[in-house]
Amino acid sequence: MPTSAHGNSTVRPTRMRQGPRGFTLLELLVVVAVVGVMAALVTMGLGPRGDRRTAIEAELLAAACNASDEAAVLSGRPRGLVLAQDGYQQVQFDGRHWLPGQGGPAGGYRLPTPLTLQGAGLWRRLGEGSTPQLPQLVFLPGGDRQLGSVSVINSVTAERFDIAAGADGRLRALAVLRQ
Repeated sequence: MPTSAHGNSTVRPTRMRQGPRGFTLLELLVVVAVVGVMAALVTMGLGPRGDRRTAIEAELLAAACNASDEAAVLSGRPRGLVLAQDGYQQVQFDGRHWLPGQGGPAGGYRLPTPLTLQGAGLWRRLGEGSTPQLPQLVFLPGGDRQLGSVSVINSVTAERFDIAAGADGRLRALAVLRQ
């Protein structure tokens, strides 16, 4: 047995404990912090109610309005949007009739459930009836507009976005806070 130079004591090799080892408190705190940061990022990305679908659909409607406005100026012909509770369709005026417009789906765009449009003079369903539906939003070649009020509503979350002109004149989707 080896002895030390300072006396008779023997140096015993220390044995490492070979049993199961758990996590330290520091390791657990780091994992909880990382999971918390990831959860916060996901929550901020989804919005306050966890659903961005209403905002996206309202922005798509505002973009369709702006596209119709620009197309009217460029083509020299009035354009419009036929609005129904279940969707909308771009139309153009040929001098006598309102016809389905270029650049949009032939049958119009239907909103996904549970979203609906709300406003004055909206049709119940898109394409309903035997006579052509008249547009509620009209964009004239000179840049003038005839706008009614229109909102995108989520019947489940009660979210509402109004389509309104911004300071630059372009139409935008504006969130309406619940009271």
